[in-house]
Amino acid sequence: MSFPLTLQRFFVLFAGLVMIAASAGCDKGTVCYALCITDSEDPDMPNMDQMCIQDLANKDECATEMALICEGDIIGGGLMDGEPIFDEDCHSCDDDCVDYPMVSAKPNIYLYPEETSDVTVLLEMSQGTWILASYPEYVEGWSVSVEPDGLIDGMYDYLFYETKSEGEFQRSEGWAVPQEEVISWFEITLFEYGFNEREVDDFISYWAENLPWEPCYNIYPQLDEEISSAVGLIVDPMPASILRLWLLLDESETCSALTAPQIPVFSREGFTVTEWGLII
Repeated sequence: MSFPLTLQRFFVLFAGLVMIAASAGCDKGTVCYALCITDSEDPDMPNMDQMCIQDLANKDECATEMALICEGDIIGGGLMDGEPIFDEDCHSCDDDCVDYPMVSAKPNIYLYPEETSDVTVLLEMSQGTWILASYPEYVEGWSVSVEPDGLIDGMYDYLFYETKSEGEFQRSEGWAVPQEEVISWFEITLFEYGFNEREVDDFISYWAENLPWEPCYNIYPQLDEEISSAVGLIVDPMPASILRLWLLLDESETCSALTAPQIPVFSREGFTVTEWGLII
């Protein structure tokens, strides 16, 4: 299943905006951001939340700029009913940007019950995390019928969502991958983690076209423990096997060796759930 072209363009522009802003924010210090409510007349573009990001000198500037950029109601920062709302929504970047709000870009959840089953999937959002987009629409969870081959409600190959997150992500182990090698690296590494051919093909077909260009990527794997610090996953009936992998990408001008992690062995037994995504 593929998303409408206009929606795909939105995800690409959105991811690129966040990645660029994160880099600038760490250079300049204070980062203010907001979520804007947008309405679109384009039938291929559903109404959704959009993150607007600016690097600004102070909170007053942030409030003013957010009002100009969003041209409407704002949640999560900037202005709300004409009053500045910041709380945890203006952050100062530390040296390694751990405190900067990040976006989990296009996580896909795949479900493989042993027989055709009704399945409920819930996302547990930690404080400071919320859904930016979902498909099919996430309304207090997904309740779906799933076939053993993974087909959902007779039409979806996976459940898609995207979040803004302040999870506790690790940067102690990872890989430095040059731009010209990154797509083949993704393919090899996803297979090593235990994703199947269809899941890897979905990842490669999307990110080969849409990955923001950088000379080098520092890539840090996040497994269920780290992911759950931002987004917990509850599936009913309970799966026998769960594989969750988000890859956190930091841009770099040059590639310097990192401490590579040990890739755990994953076995698909019984009802299996897998999930991949990028953090950018």
